[in-house]
Amino acid sequence: MYCGLHRRLRDEAQPERVGPRLLEYLFGELDDAGSRIAVDHGGNAYVVGTTNSSYFPIVDAFQARNRGLDDAFVAKLDRDGRRLVYSSYLGGSRAAPSATNGSGRGSSLALDPSGNAYVVGYTQSYDFPTTPGAFQPALGSGICDVFGTRAVTRSS
Repeated sequence: MYCGLHRRLRDEAQPERVGPRLLEYLFGELDDAGSRIAVDHGGNAYVVGTTNSSYFPIVDAFQARNRGLDDAFVAKLDRDGRRLVYSSYLGGSRAAPSATNGSGRGSSLALDPSGNAYVVGYTQSYDFPTTPGAFQPALGSGICDVFGTRAVTRSS
């Protein structure tokens, strides 16, 4: 499967024509699904979703490999859709015998005026990556928990 990005924008050369101006695949070798897309003031596209691919395209990642059953992902493409600015997995490992443990889903995202991407989703991983001093540093007593994070690249 694949995650296809599709934005409808006015074609500057033909103002009366409206149609796809960015049509791009973003995929690994297994199942990948985009949940939300946002576009910043500069025209860069941000995508959040879920993948269980081990070879999802990763650039300047804060998490460079899929650690679980499936992981959330966040990606930023340049305004032309020709270059992946960054892309990263976000998830924990499959540390318990449960069939669903290790699953993480990226559900939505929002951008602030500076172009920082904030991602929300859910996790069923006991070791989902958190930052020091996190309000809740580990999975609670339920089946899954919500996560919220600001996407940070290795170079930021």
